Amino acid sequence: MKKFILAASVLIAGLAAGSMLTAPAFADNYTKKLKIVYISHDPLTDPWMIPVAAGLDQAAKDLDVDVIFRSVQNLTGAANDEVRLITDAVGLKPDGIIVANWNPTALNPAIKKVVSSGTPVVITVAGFGQTAASGALTYVGNDENQLGYIGAEQLKKLGAKNALVMTSLPGLEVADQRADGFTKGFAPGKVTKLQVPVDVLLNTTGLVNATMAALQKDPSIDSVFSIGACCSAAFVAVVNKLGDRAKTMHFGTIDLGLPVLQAIKQGKVDFALDGQQYLQGYDSVQTLADYIRYDFLPPGSVQTTGPVVVDKSNVDRITALAKENLR
Repeated sequence: MKKFILAASVLIAGLAAGSMLTAPAFADNYTKKLKIVYISHDPLTDPWMIPVAAGLDQAAKDLDVDVIFRSVQNLTGAANDEVRLITDAVGLKPDGIIVANWNPTALNPAIKKVVSSGTPVVITVAGFGQTAASGALTYVGNDENQLGYIGAEQLKKLGAKNALVMTSLPGLEVADQRADGFTKGFAPGKVTKLQVPVDVLLNTTGLVNATMAALQKDPSIDSVFSIGACCSAAFVAVVNKLGDRAKTMHFGTIDLGLPVLQAIKQGKVDFALDGQQYLQGYDSVQTLADYIRYDFLPPGSVQTTGPVVVDKSNVDRITALAKENLR
């Protein structure tokens, strides 16, 4: 018995000594402050980016990470500018890079080059289905097709049979996927796509005029669906301009924003689909940090962050969270 106790004591002492020897190496390799570059299509001044930024900030504090934010300055030539930002980011020698992959055709080669150099990349916000093509670890965001499909299902439940979709001309992949998903989900109902150039999509007055013209042309349209935050101001303005006709129609949109939330609370808009951008910021940083520090692989090629249907039943709670920059 004494021999057993002595042997155990020696073993415990050896383990303790081993721990003391290996602890500094572990701390040096795996608990250092990380540097991650986030490359965006949208500036932080864009209201849609506010929850994303809040998620990035909180993840940086929680996970001991420096997040360096870079975004294009003008949507004209944005793809080329984002490619340049990806290339420039490598020069900062980050531990990882996060990219909003709005234009896979242009950005995937640049992302693959970064990955092949040994720097891990997570794509987020846009780029669903592009994980393998870009070489990224995973995509954190929404299945854009599913967003449109769910929006269509919501309108159908309300009794809509003839919908107008506010979207862009073909070529903007995120918008195309959302509009296509809506068309599939709304079948056998009729769908009219109001497809406008991106500059009109971002011009509230121009988009309101185009939408009102489309609605006047077809009085049988009984519902309107907006493709995203780009259209929110125009979408709410259209609902207000329709007057009595709006009372017999149904309205749904992708993305939130206080004007949309207020319209839901007032009963003017039926619902909005929240992609939960806060998680797109937070989870992207956490995924990279876990991979860099511990070799933890993400659970799959896609990590969905939404959507949540926001309607009269939960609009007060979501509005309170939006005022805290969490939604």
